[in-house]
Amino acid sequence: MTQVEHEGPGHGDVTLSLTEETAGGGRHYRSWNICECSPLVQRLREVLPEPAHESLVSPEAVRATAAAVRAVPGAVHLGEGL
Repeated sequence: MTQVEHEGPGHGDVTLSLTEETAGGGRHYRSWNICECSPLVQRLREVLPEPAHESLVSPEAVRATAAAVRAVPGAVHLGEGL
């Protein structure tokens, strides 16, 4: 997919995620960052039903959650096996 140029100020990114179950019972996760002004995003908003899950969080809450997770020893491991 080609990168979409933002058409003016205030255009944020939308993360589109797709999860599919594999034949063996695992999961295949994929995600794409797309400009919110993209025709694809606009069309998806029109045709998708109400979401099964939805949340809205403030920037302060995101920072507080990340700080809390980082403060728990062993909660986040970055290294081999990712």
